[in-house]
Amino acid sequence: MAPGLKQLEIVPFKVAAYNKRKLRMDFYDPENQEDYEFISGVCVCVCVCVCVVLVFHVCLCLHVGVHVCMFMCVLVCTCVYL
Repeated sequence: MAPGLKQLEIVPFKVAAYNKRKLRMDFYDPENQEDYEFISGVCVCVCVCVCVVLVFHVCLCLHVGVHVCMFMCVLVCTCVYL
């Protein structure tokens, strides 16, 4: 190890992946590896953006208020990341 890094503490982390059964991101479980797909953060952001745009257009087509549109977009983003 490099001389200045001896006091460095390596913190373990959990691996997250897209759970195809739950249809959302989840912590990876090796026992059920067929349920998971590893995707990049960029892909997740693109999926969220597409969902928000679709929800926004549906709200506009239904002639609901802007506040309802924004609420639905926030709700979709929250559901994708939970």
